[in-house]
Amino acid sequence: MISCVITTYKREPEVLKKAVDSILSQSYKDIEIIVVNDAPEDSELSNRLYKMLSEYDFPINYIVHESNKGACEARNTGIKNSNGEYIAFLDDDDEWEKEKLEKQLKKILSDHSALVYCDYYYIDKNGKMNIRKSDKQNLPGSNDFDRLLCCNFIGSTSFPLIKTSVLKSVGGFNKDLQSSQDHELWMRIAQKYEISYINEPLVKYYFTDIAITRSIDKKIQGFNYILNEFKNEYNNNPEILHYRYIFISNVFFGNHCLKLGLQYLKKAFIIKPLSVKNLSVIPKVLKKVFNIS
Repeated sequence: MISCVITTYKREPEVLKKAVDSILSQSYKDIEIIVVNDAPEDSELSNRLYKMLSEYDFPINYIVHESNKGACEARNTGIKNSNGEYIAFLDDDDEWEKEKLEKQLKKILSDHSALVYCDYYYIDKNGKMNIRKSDKQNLPGSNDFDRLLCCNFIGSTSFPLIKTSVLKSVGGFNKDLQSSQDHELWMRIAQKYEISYINEPLVKYYFTDIAITRSIDKKIQGFNYILNEFKNEYNNNPEILHYRYIFISNVFFGNHCLKLGLQYLKKAFIIKPLSVKNLSVIPKVLKKVFNIS
């Protein structure tokens, strides 16, 4: 059985319903659905969510936290209440393609892996959709853990199927992280277990401006936490650390944070001053300096 866990926070019933419908439309039917509501202070919304979920013929385990605990604790609540051999998380505003679970289960069984992820459809705030594919083949490193030290090529929690025993063995999601929670968990899994990949978009990922990934302070905390947690691995591989600094600088330049971007770009220059990758960031710096759109 696969446990399908949706965590929700102040999401309207009509949006959450689309996520639930995409689970119930799966070609693989041996599932359970767990919905964890992390916004108990809004009792009116909680009641409307309960009413919507209770209208399904399929039994849904609806759990409401006694207080707001954050996304990590909400997902950990889902893990603790799951009965399946595998777990798949779904953000409350995302949707799965109909064969997502079936194809991922087949892959994880054939590869004897702990986690399998996939490509996805990226849908922007204007409704424009395009396919986003894994870029791990372009990353330095000899294995998937090394490549995850560079960046989160697995992506959102909505993408993988994971063995429940593996999630529990690595301790679930880190509640101390304010961002990069998914990335840090994938790293702990890949450090001990094999992961697999399906070269096909199986998830619809909806981008919104209010997403946590837009918070700069939270980004800084997440980036620095990972750099510190895996500092020995980074220090033993300067090429990967250099790539990580370039990646972080690009994120900050992309979020109009020139000073922060330059801080991490300087770190990259110190490690590999003659690297061509350093030069690739220069156009972004010039755009920010001269305010070129």
